[in-house]
Amino acid sequence: MTVEHFFGAIGGDAQILHGSIGWDDENDYVFDGDEDNDGHTLVRVQLFEGRDVTKPLNPKRAQGHRILAHISSLNGRRVPAKDTRVFVAVPKGQENVPGAGVIFAAIEKMPRRGGNLKPDETVQLGPDGSQGRVVFKKDGTVGIVTNIGNDPNGKSVVFTISPTGVAFSSPYGSFKLDITGFHMKTAGGPRVDMGSMQIPGLALPDSITGALTGYCNISAPVIKLAGGIVKLGKGSTYNTALGAPASAMATPVPVSTGPASQSPSVLVATGD
Repeated sequence: MTVEHFFGAIGGDAQILHGSIGWDDENDYVFDGDEDNDGHTLVRVQLFEGRDVTKPLNPKRAQGHRILAHISSLNGRRVPAKDTRVFVAVPKGQENVPGAGVIFAAIEKMPRRGGNLKPDETVQLGPDGSQGRVVFKKDGTVGIVTNIGNDPNGKSVVFTISPTGVAFSSPYGSFKLDITGFHMKTAGGPRVDMGSMQIPGLALPDSITGALTGYCNISAPVIKLAGGIVKLGKGSTYNTALGAPASAMATPVPVSTGPASQSPSVLVATGD
């Protein structure tokens, strides 16, 4: 059966063909568009119809007629992996024109990296072999996700934009910016929390609430401020701080019991 006979046998306006990505004796299946071929990417597709019945059947791959098809760009440029089942639409009368057909659907299992999807939610996957993906949720959330080491079983790295704020999480640390403020922590434990607290019974603008209850907490086993001049507190006048010299790893000595010394670079507020 020839390609012309096959296409002619379909009849009418129906030109929906079923096949799989790639040709069974060719490793390459994608030809990127460039200035020499008008910029359009072509994909090798082999159809289920037209298989040579004298050859062994391959249940994972179409083995019939071969065509070159374009890919639909409506959902971004993405070519499914080789042997993926696809449906191709071909305009009547252009059956033998390379690129006249358009791959408009692919039948794929949802990979584990697809995210916790619900009906009407969408995931856009990176090219074959990439763990990168973008997940769109019904509530307006957009998540950019990948895996450590690009390993399918690696831990996730996630950046999320949602109607309630922005968040990032990874094995190395995380941060979140939402109505409660900004919160950041590392896997080792140090963290920064800043924001403001609502005053019960008072519906005040955020600018006023922040001025009254704003806070910034920094916690870590060791905190080093390496400024030329460090001011502690809020006021119009400052005094130099008193302290006891100690090495970075020594047990701290209380100011009241240690040998007092003035610091030329640390100032403590004493009044408004």
